[in-house]
Formats: sequence, structure tokens, C-alpha cells
Amino acid sequence: MKSPIRIIIGLIGVLVLVAVGFLVVPRLLYVLPPFKSWVAGQIDKQSGGKFSFDAIQGDAFEARLAGAHLDLAEGKSHVVQAKFNDLTATFELLPVAILQLDLKELKAVGGEVVLKLAGANYEEVRLPVTAESLTMENGRLVIQNLQGYECVLDECQLSVFSTESGKKGDFSATSGSVGVIDLTGISGSFEFGPEGLKVTTFQAVIPGESALTLDGLLALGEEGAPVKDANLSVNTQDVQALLTALGYSDRFGGAAEVTATFSGHYSPEAKNLQGEGTAKLSGISAKVDLPSYPGFDGSGIFDDLSSISGLGGEVPFQLEADQIAVSSLPLANEKMKISGALTIGYDKIISGEHTLLASPAMASGIPSVAQEVFKKNGDGWTEIPFNFKGTSNAPVTDAGSVVSKALMNPVNAVKGVGGIFGGLFGGGDKKKEEKPAE
Repeated sequence: MKSPIRIIIGLIGVLVLVAVGFLVVPRLLYVLPPFKSWVAGQIDKQSGGKFSFDAIQGDAFEARLAGAHLDLAEGKSHVVQAKFNDLTATFELLPVAILQLDLKELKAVGGEVVLKLAGANYEEVRLPVTAESLTMENGRLVIQNLQGYECVLDECQLSVFSTESGKKGDFSATSGSVGVIDLTGISGSFEFGPEGLKVTTFQAVIPGESALTLDGLLALGEEGAPVKDANLSVNTQDVQALLTALGYSDRFGGAAEVTATFSGHYSPEAKNLQGEGTAKLSGISAKVDLPSYPGFDGSGIFDDLSSISGLGGEVPFQLEADQIAVSSLPLANEKMKISGALTIGYDKIISGEHTLLASPAMASGIPSVAQEVFKKNGDGWTEIPFNFKGTSNAPVTDAGSVVSKALMNPVNAVKGVGGIFGGLFGGGDKKKEEKPAE
């Protein structure tokens, strides 16, 4: 019978051999070209793409790959390609012994992941391999065809985890873009599931130091109405910078807080949204083009109307297919009050009929020959009907049909109430009744 000491020594020897095997054998195995080919083949099989890498190191529990590149351009996954400067893969040891690579975690540093959303089953938007999680530090995330736009996140921190119903994750980035709009301070979280891609939170700073928040559902399999129950909030102190960056206008300034809830489709080719929202406006300025009226050009009221400033109010609006519709426009400053309806098309066409209430001080800028044309309300403010038309880049105001007709011939206006102005409102010169001959 062997002594206990010999048994203990034998067990220690076995443990040492096992430990050496765990530590040394994988290191020797990793440098063999056949093993490298086997790893690449396993990833090819799991992903349906083409996987390659420059070098591999590690031990029995994880491998570190340099220059890893997975090309899925021809595959069924929404992941088009993924390449990393360094990639650490944690795996189960036992499956490797039976020539099966069972990945648990992927940790990447640097590189780029390209995702293309093309409308399909959510299961195709997945990790391209069987790993339970993927994290990327200081990489680049590119999302193609996000409602027809390309979204880029630079210096991105990305985490994706498997769940019972799909995938979920979160991300952050120092900078990025959606289409031509630049983003900074980006963060958010998301879920993939049977309903599609759900953005649970998205925050960013857009031009004009504007704070943007967004959430909603992108129904990947529904081409007609891919966006569902989206909530949008934009808070900006520089309306002009924001509208200029969006390509809509450089004629308007001020501050705005906009909230909206909507569903539908919005892309460069087709815009069809349904929803509602509110815009809280303050310090709004507007530079608009005015028609030329002889006798009025250069008058005080024209100066006030061509360069408006300090307007504020809370404006409710509706999203109707390809336009924003405002049924009530309650804007005011110390000189004027504006009311009426307005539509703003996504094609930048604007149209509206409004009434301007001018304060007595502002109305004093109306040439004296035309003072009697305009009505006054109970508070003594002058009512001026006008139309708003043109485009957001070149807005035009027209004084309305009544005023336009009244001012067509300002020479006659000198006659006062007995001339054109009187005729428009039921007055004017009347022929004296001739007495019948006796």
C-alpha cells in the first residue's frame, strides 16, 4: 500500500500537469496555422460570413485576437461587417475539446461595426456569432438605412446582451451624425424583440446647443409605418442655428421647447407622419419679405413687420402626412398679437391666413391716409389681415385681399373715406338725390 505522502505527491503532480496543460498547451496550440484556420471556420459557420484575423494569443479560457474582421455583406444578418483592433473572446473549454467553439463574451477595443436596417425579422438583427454579449470600447458604430439616413457614432461605447426574447443594450458616443445633422454627447439604450427595434432612450446635443431626446419603436417588418409611438423633445436656445443646420431657414431666431408624439414614416423619399405636439416659443424673431405698396414703403409699420422680434407663445400643432399644421398661432409681443392658421410642409412650402393686432403705438406707423381702412378692436388695437406664404427659406407676407385692394391706388386714398377706402366699407361719395320736378 502506498503511503499517504506518496498519494498526496502524486495528486499534486497530476494537478501540476493539468495546470501546465491548461496554461501551456493552448499557448502552443494558438500558434499553429491549422488551429487558426479552425477558429476562422467556426466563426464563418456561426455567422454565415467570412472571418479573418492577424494573430491570436491567450490561455485556456480566453483568446485575444488582433485585427479581427468579420464580413457579412452577403449574409442574412443585419450586421454588414465588424472589424476590431483588438478582440478578446471568452469561451467554454469543454466544447473546444470536442472541436466546437462556444463563445460567451466578446470584448472589443477600437474598430467599426456596420449595421444595416432593411426591414426583416428581428432575429436577423443579432450578434453575428453565438456569444451572449458584446462590448466595444472607443469604436465606431455605423447604422445604415435608419429611415433612409445613415447614423454614425464615433468613439462609441457599445454593450449588447442576449435576453429571453431578443437582445438589449446601451451605447454612448462623444460625437456622431444622422444624415447631415451633427450630434455630440450621445447616449441611449435599446431592445430588439418580436415587435422590432425599440429605442428606450436616446439623448444628444444637436446644432444650436439643442437638447434632443427620443424614444419609440421601429417595426422592422413593416415598410408602410415603420415608426410607432415615438416621443420627441427638442429644447433649443438658438432656433436660427438649428433651422439653418436642418436646411429649413436662416430667417427665424429665438428659443423653443418642442415636444411631439407621432407614428408613421419619415425618409428622404417619403414623409408621412401622424401625431401632435406643442411648441413653447420665446424671443422669436422673423425676417420676412413684404410686397411693395406705393406710399407705404419705408413707413414705420413696414419696418416693424419686415423685422419682427420678441414674439412668444405656446403653439399646438398636428403632424398630418407631409406637413405640420397649426390651427391656432397665438404669438405676441408688446407691439403686436398674431393669430390664425399655418401649414409648414416638409418640402419647406408655407401657407397661412392670419390677423395681426397692432398696438396703438405700432398702428401709428400706418400712413394717415390709410388709417380709416383698418378696423379696431375693443381695446383700440388695429386689425390687419395678412397671408403668410412662400418657403421657409424665403417667407413672404401679403397684407390680405382687403388691404391689397385698398392700396392699389394710393392716389385715390388721399380722398379719404369718400374714396376707395370708403367704398370698401360701404361709405364713399354718393350722388345727391335729385328732387322730382314739381
